[in-house]
Amino acid sequence: MVSGVSYIKIEEIGLSVRTYNTLKRARLNTVGDVTQMSDKQLRGIRNLGKKTFDEIKREVFDEDRVIMSITNEILRLEARLQPLTDRLADGIGKQELDPEKIKKYKALIKEKDGNL
Repeated sequence: MVSGVSYIKIEEIGLSVRTYNTLKRARLNTVGDVTQMSDKQLRGIRNLGKKTFDEIKREVFDEDRVIMSITNEILRLEARLQPLTDRLADGIGKQELDPEKIKKYKALIKEKDGNL
C-alpha cells in the first residue's frame, strides 16, 4: 500500500455499515491503521467474520479501489455544491445566501482538500 492513501479515513472509502462499525470499535480510523495489521490480527478483531474480513481485504487493501472511493466522494460533494456555485455564477448577491450554509460548505471543501 502506498503511503499516499494511508491517512484516508475509513468512513470515506464506502465500507458497509457492519464493516465500518467493526473497524471503528477496534479503533482503526484510517486506511493505514488497517493495512498495518496482519491477517491474523484482523481476524482477531471481535465480530469480524469472514465476509467482513473479505470486504476489508477487497476494499481497503486495494489502493485503486480506495482512490476510486475517494474520487466518488469528491464528485458527490461537488454535486452538492453545484447549486450554490450556480447561484453565485448567476449573479445572485451573497446577501441572499444563507451565511451558515456557506460556512458549512466551505468547511466541507476545506476538510476534503486536507484529506487528499
